[in-house]
This record gives sequence, structure tokens and C-alpha cells, in this order.
Amino acid sequence: MTLIHDFFDNPKLNNITHLDINKMDEYDEVGPLVLAHAEHFQNLAHFSLCNTKFDSDAMFRFALNPNFSNLYSLTLVKNAINDDCLKEFCQSRYLRGLTYLDFSDNPISNEGAKYLACSENFPNLKSLIITNTKMTHQGKQILSQSKFLCGCKIVF
Repeated sequence: MTLIHDFFDNPKLNNITHLDINKMDEYDEVGPLVLAHAEHFQNLAHFSLCNTKFDSDAMFRFALNPNFSNLYSLTLVKNAINDDCLKEFCQSRYLRGLTYLDFSDNPISNEGAKYLACSENFPNLKSLIITNTKMTHQGKQILSQSKFLCGCKIVF
């Protein structure tokens, strides 16, 4: 086991409610995957993961992990989150409690906007921050007109 495995596999993390991770340089290859598969985050309410290589595979595991079902705030800025990642993310039934979501500085295009706009899995979302992406005016319009995001403040 590596240090990153030992850290995220620690049962003492059961009580943690806020976690901010900025840059996982030495763990870029395995860190996001290990984190996304972690078992001890049942009480985590706020999660910020920035400047990592959180990609499609990690997002798939994260979206299917019931241990993240108590999250209300999720910040995923400056990662490798693209449209494929959003497709997985938007299908998750474990992230329904989110009220705040930030996908800024990720390579998300109009296709990703469609996944977000059509997802019924974020009924409590009040703030969506999605700045500095590949999204054009068309993608922003798709999000602004979403019937599922009508009570959500969207910042482009």
C-alpha cells in the first residue's frame, strides 16, 4: 500500500465533514482513483478537489460511490473533467443533496452542458459555477433554459 492508500483508507475519516485537496502532484496517477473509491466519507458535506488529474475513470467511481451521498458542496476546479466525466456524474443518484457545484476551469463543452441541463439528479442545486470552459453561448443557453436548473443560479 502507498501513503495515499493508507490515508484515504483510514477509518478515522468517518467523522470528517470538510475536505479540501489542492494539487496532488506526487499522486497524480493513483490519487484521484483511490479518493473516488474511498469508503470513509459518509459524513463529508463539503469537498473541494482542485488542480488534480480527476478524470473520467475517477469520476465514474466517484459518481457510483454511496459514501459521498451527504455532500452538499462540491468544488472540482482545474481538473481533467470533460464531457464524458459529466455524463457519468449526471447519472449519479448519490449526489442529489448537492446545493453548490463548481466545475470551473475544466474542458467542458456544449455536450457537457446538455448532460447537466437534462439531469434530474440535482433537485437541490442552488449554485452552479461553470466558468472558463470550452462552452460557447449555445451551451450557456442550454443550461439557462433547463427545466431542471430553473431554481439554480448559474455563473458562466
